[in-house]
Formats: sequence, C-alpha cells, structure tokens
Amino acid sequence: MRKILFYIIIGMIGLIVLTTGTLAIAKDPILQSINSQLNEGNHYYRSDSVKLLDFKDLYLEVTSADEETTTTENVKVLFVQYQETRDTIFHFETGDIFYYSLDKDTLLSSENVGSNEEIKLFIDKHEDNMKKHITAGSLIILFSLIVLCVFIIPLAAAVFHRNYPSSNT
Repeated sequence: MRKILFYIIIGMIGLIVLTTGTLAIAKDPILQSINSQLNEGNHYYRSDSVKLLDFKDLYLEVTSADEETTTTENVKVLFVQYQETRDTIFHFETGDIFYYSLDKDTLLSSENVGSNEEIKLFIDKHEDNMKKHITAGSLIILFSLIVLCVFIIPLAAAVFHRNYPSSNT
C-alpha cells in the first residue's frame, strides 16, 4: 500500500514538472511587435507565447493618430493566441485580433482602422476563441491538488495510523 502511495505522489510531481515547458517565438517582425505591445500592456502576459492562428490581408482606410488624415493601406488582420500566467503555475490562453500595417511596418489600434464586412466576418469567425480559458497542464495541476487533498492525504493518514498500537488497552 505504501508503494502505491509513493508512486502516486511521484507521478503527480512528474506531471507538474512536465507541464511547465515554454514556447519559442519566431523572429517574425509582426510577432515581435505584438509581443512587445503585450509585454508593455498586460501584466500577466507570458513573454514570447504569441502564436499566429489566422490572418487576412486587406486594403483598409487607416486614420492617423491625430485623426486628421485618412489613407488606404495594406493591413494584415491577425488572430493570435497568447498565454497569461497567474501565480506561476496557472496558465490561461487568450485570443485577440491585431492590425498590422504592411506599408508602415507598425501595429495599428482598432480605433484607427476602418471596418468593413470582411473584418466583421473575420472577427465573428474567431469570436469563440477570444475567450480566456485555462490550459490543460494547469487543469491537471489543479485536479491533482484537489485529489491530493481529498483522497491521498486522508488515505495516507489511515494507512500510517493503523500501524501504531492502540493507546486503549
């Protein structure tokens, strides 16, 4: 019984160690600019975790930052997914839409980009994936901790308590 308990505990420690891997970012200037913007604006952002899932190239009306001039630019509309880390063990995946000007090689804010039917369809296509959800590794860690607290610790207490002589003689 003690061997089984030992193997269960070693298995849970192994799961925790195996689920703490990192992803590498490609040297793409678009992904690097998204990575730097998320590093500046999101406290929980896990650095270099941006993954490009879908994109669309469009010619759109772009308003300047001072909102005085409007130009037509080649804009890449990107759907990316990135990770946020809370308490160093809980990882969440979040999706978001970014706009990148291929003419000026800069990220654009959504307020500066004109909207059309293609953008609305692109956003509707990915709307379900923009919600934040917990990763599988963090979910395994959470359930392992619950199982440890609810089943393993009381079972271990019962096994080890049974081997001591009773004080009632």
